Amino acid sequence: MSSIKKIVIAVSIVFLVSAFATSVKAYNMDDANWKTRVTFEEYYQVGDLMLTPGTYQFTLVPGLVSRSVIRIYSVDNRRWVGMVQGINDYRIDTSRMSGFTFTRDANGMPRALEYWFYPGWTRGVKLIYPWKHASGTQSASITRTVK
Repeated sequence: MSSIKKIVIAVSIVFLVSAFATSVKAYNMDDANWKTRVTFEEYYQVGDLMLTPGTYQFTLVPGLVSRSVIRIYSVDNRRWVGMVQGINDYRIDTSRMSGFTFTRDANGMPRALEYWFYPGWTRGVKLIYPWKHASGTQSASITRTVK
């Protein structure tokens, strides 16, 4: 093999490795999993879970295709709470609606998590509640209270 071919191959390999290393460094796994700690001072509905007042940690389940499953841990009780499924949602303006967006309290029901957008990201998770009517009010719901 000629020395020019060896140099071209070596430069190509270095280029590919450096390009891959840069993309891996830019894809910070903590940001990708959206690790977020939140404290609730009242009851909140998150999917089929009813969260009692306390501090919780929310993260996305790792994956390449669908990133809409949320894991919830109780920081206060140091235990696993559960997982809820949402659907992917998008926004244009990343300066607005960062964090959690909750539905309005209707008929004495606890507020429910509707959107979760990680600060600075255009993609988020929207939770769908089957018992929620088109008018925005909630009827009876099946929930599991978590303490």
